[in-house]
Amino acid sequence: MSSPSLPEIDAFLDRFFSEPNRLTIDRDLRIRPWVERIRQGDPLPSVLPCWREGRMVDWYGLAFDERQFRAIGEALTAFVGPTYTTFRGQRASPIPGDSVDSAVQSLTGGLCYRFRGDDSAGAAPAVWMALERMRTVLDRRGTRERTAPEPVGRVLRNYFMALQALDEQEADARLVQLRDEHHLDGLNLLFLKVQALASFGRWDELLALPTLRDLLRMRRPLAVTEALIRAAYQVHLSHVESLGGPERAVHVFREEVLPRYGPLYATRAGLKSAEAVKTFMLRAVASDPPLLRVRDDLRATEGLTEADRSFLEALAGLAPGTPDVDAGEPYELARRAASEADYDRAFSIMRPAPPSPARARLLCECAVELGTLEAKSAAVEAVQSLPGDARAVFLRGRLNQHLWDRLQPTPDEEGDAGDAVPVPSDWTSWLAYLDRHDGGRGAREFARQGAFEWSLSGLCARPGAIGQLSGALQRNRSQAAERVLCDCLPHLLEFFRRDPQWPNPAFREIYAWLTELLYVSTEGGLTDLIVFNDLLEALLGLGTGDAGSYRGLVEYVDRLWDAYASPATLDWVLDALELLTAFPRPAPEPLAELFRSIAGRCQGFLRKVGPEQRDLLTALGRDLGEDALIDRAFPLISEQPHASANLLAGLADTSVAIYTLNEVAARQVKQILESRAPGVRVSLCHETGGGSRLRQLARQSDLFIMAVASATHAATDFISKNRPPHMPLLRPLGKGSASMLRVVRDYLSGR
Repeated sequence: MSSPSLPEIDAFLDRFFSEPNRLTIDRDLRIRPWVERIRQGDPLPSVLPCWREGRMVDWYGLAFDERQFRAIGEALTAFVGPTYTTFRGQRASPIPGDSVDSAVQSLTGGLCYRFRGDDSAGAAPAVWMALERMRTVLDRRGTRERTAPEPVGRVLRNYFMALQALDEQEADARLVQLRDEHHLDGLNLLFLKVQALASFGRWDELLALPTLRDLLRMRRPLAVTEALIRAAYQVHLSHVESLGGPERAVHVFREEVLPRYGPLYATRAGLKSAEAVKTFMLRAVASDPPLLRVRDDLRATEGLTEADRSFLEALAGLAPGTPDVDAGEPYELARRAASEADYDRAFSIMRPAPPSPARARLLCECAVELGTLEAKSAAVEAVQSLPGDARAVFLRGRLNQHLWDRLQPTPDEEGDAGDAVPVPSDWTSWLAYLDRHDGGRGAREFARQGAFEWSLSGLCARPGAIGQLSGALQRNRSQAAERVLCDCLPHLLEFFRRDPQWPNPAFREIYAWLTELLYVSTEGGLTDLIVFNDLLEALLGLGTGDAGSYRGLVEYVDRLWDAYASPATLDWVLDALELLTAFPRPAPEPLAELFRSIAGRCQGFLRKVGPEQRDLLTALGRDLGEDALIDRAFPLISEQPHASANLLAGLADTSVAIYTLNEVAARQVKQILESRAPGVRVSLCHETGGGSRLRQLARQSDLFIMAVASATHAATDFISKNRPPHMPLLRPLGKGSASMLRVVRDYLSGR
């Protein structure tokens, strides 16, 4: 069927929101965004409610072609499905004599669903909440409905990008997509879910998973093990550390943590988070006798904060003394350690030993048990170093061949059983591997694991290593390899963004290349744009240098806005403009041009520009000297009705706390809230840790805005623990004023 015209849609809306439907667009502001989806030039699938007197609300899912019908059906299954409603994915049958139903059937040509909420108390708010989550995800995906599922590599890329953007809703939607479209098995979905919960600091929820007992017993990816260790530390031990009691921490670990989560602490190879390091120090000093070698190894850990280092040393002081020197032949010492399941020690003894079949066998066993790329690389090298005949004899052993096979990546092409695949040891060798295999032979998984394991300090310490990596990133490669590289962008970002010195001047050229890769590979999803702003802030913070480089950054923003301008991305571009105005401007004219572009494209959706967005545009425009443009454009905007015109007034006479390290954005939000909500009391906080004032604000403020993307982990954990569960805690996706105001607007519209 052809898409209906705007007059046809307006006529339909008049029929739909008339008798017998007791609801109107003006009566419930939550309806308006769904109406606007079908009033676009090319109408999008939507959901509208009809409340007939004496009956429950009927919800109609509307589509305008078969593609949209399938898409809205899949979305409804994922977000409301049988959990909240009667929806079962069946096409709606006409209701004879009902004018509302007849209008729906006529507009959609029968491409519609009809369902109701369950009859339990509180069902309607739950349905509204689920539908709002669904609409948010649909808006972020843009206007194009896909006719075929995205490749699984791209879906995983978007999932991990959602983790980088700290976007829970998008991450959940991508997990649903992986389950429903790609039939990812339950175990791998569970692993991804664990990583998501850790990324969003959902520690209690993570440890409450019904599958936790099975997770502890099974072989897990290192990232999952570390997520579980961090959760156990945050829930059971962080409060003990905050009180400064190492002896008490050892007692809690020995009596509560170790009995419950013991399998997590079998090996420590590859685990680098502060929580993991402190937990293994607790294990070392709580053991009888203390594990003094482990204690000393942990004390040499790099990259810890001053507070973490202080607590680690306090724990180490509980186990004085020096470790004994082992006497004996290295292989026997390593074999004894392996027999006691101390694979960390067995690996450290065997790695420098001379080549031999016995060494190869033990290193293969360690690699399987430890699961790190470092151990796998050493094992592959040990087998390869055997002379030809000795290697063939080694691989004829059934157990040896079994261990060897487990070390090989899942092949994308056939290879000989004994044909070793060298394991990448850093990003430069990974890029060579990527090019050699055209993105195949497990390149994606190596990148995913390498982002977690490879050493930033090692990269900085090796002379010329950063330049080699930069050159390898910019090398020409095949289309297949380039596609995989684009899919692995979140892993590269994860690696560099965990740098304690982020943004690090040593990596300026690499940050610029990552920004370019994101620019050329994005499809305009909001998570990509949020991460783009993070990279933009990093480059601006390091200094752009000449006017040409600065102009290039502004042009990236301008072109992205030109390609993806919409009401859903307006907050993103306002945050980007705010960033650009906050830093020195080697060339001011490009920024003025960007402002004109933003104001110009807004003319296409004036009805959807909120009053607080208009306030931000006005403030930014005046900073740029664009008063004349503001005077021309903004009267037009102000004349347009907007659903959220009075939303911020709902904060009148309330207390609002804002936590962010972006003080400029916080002051801007404070100014707008105070101008729009009479009597509102706005408190700003920028502490990097927890203090009495932050605790008081978290416990007492009517509304708390926590800009997670511009905050320390210590502060966000502190706020979450001190915020009463019944009081709203809002988490904007971006760091700027527009993102903070957006989350306030969404909260007020859904109350």
